[in-house]
Amino acid sequence: MTPAGVAFSTDHGKHWSPAIQATPDQLNVPHIMAVTGGPSGTAYVGWLSDSDPRGYAVYLRPFSVTKGWLSAPFQVSTDFGDPSVWPGDTFGLSNFSATDLSVSWGGAVPANGKKSDIFATRVTVQLR
Repeated sequence: MTPAGVAFSTDHGKHWSPAIQATPDQLNVPHIMAVTGGPSGTAYVGWLSDSDPRGYAVYLRPFSVTKGWLSAPFQVSTDFGDPSVWPGDTFGLSNFSATDLSVSWGGAVPANGKKSDIFATRVTVQLR
């Protein structure tokens, strides 16, 4: 597994940008990605990864096709999932509005007895 990236097209798929690395690390760990659209020309890129030694966490950052990354990645999940318990491919993003998202993921956190569960939260993203 390698760091994950995104590519985009501004001409309905006739031409594509080079891949742009989304994750800040170069670690050979899972980076389970999800993307959802935002305001015109903007996408929200998220991933579930165990790149932090404390375990699996969910990260999010907005991307603009004209400005590039609009923020550094920020951690959405409040607890780290046990890296010895695979979270599965349970990760998703959906929109309530242009800057209000629902983020869901799977993980095994200490507060839940390290039993796998599904988590979700609402995130409001400030675009610059």
